[in-house]
Amino acid sequence: MTPKLKELIEKLSACRDISSIKSHLSNTDIGASDVADYVRFENGGYSRNRVIKTDRFEVLVLCWKPEQKSKIHNHAGSVCAFKVIKGALKNTNFVQEGGKVFLTSANKLSLSQYIVLSGVDNFHEIANDYAENAVSIHFYSPPIEHYQVADQESDSQLIEEVVL
Repeated sequence: MTPKLKELIEKLSACRDISSIKSHLSNTDIGASDVADYVRFENGGYSRNRVIKTDRFEVLVLCWKPEQKSKIHNHAGSVCAFKVIKGALKNTNFVQEGGKVFLTSANKLSLSQYIVLSGVDNFHEIANDYAENAVSIHFYSPPIEHYQVADQESDSQLIEEVVL
């Protein structure tokens, strides 16, 4: 583990609120070379590569080829914070009402930009809509054991999936 990655993990593990998570993400200069041991791209979909998991938090490195995207999902009560450390990603936010999700906003996250999400009714989708591979580092507290996804093809019905 590189010194920058170790430092970020130590800082994030000590966070007790969303504002301190935002502060550490904005003030930490971490790049793809700092997580090179966890960068693995896959053809079938984006890859999730675990850096560390404790009973309080989890850190993952996600790798995105062009046109790869997540499902529309929430974090089932966990705080999710992620930072783009290579390339760019599109984050699309949704809100759940009455068992369906509705688009609320979408934005491009360029290199070094980050986002923090929380709440069971807040859903989002991450997509690499750009020409270059992207890498993002994700912090979850507590670790996600399960979450809900929305399948727009089936009238946005919510389905619970277990994260292994």
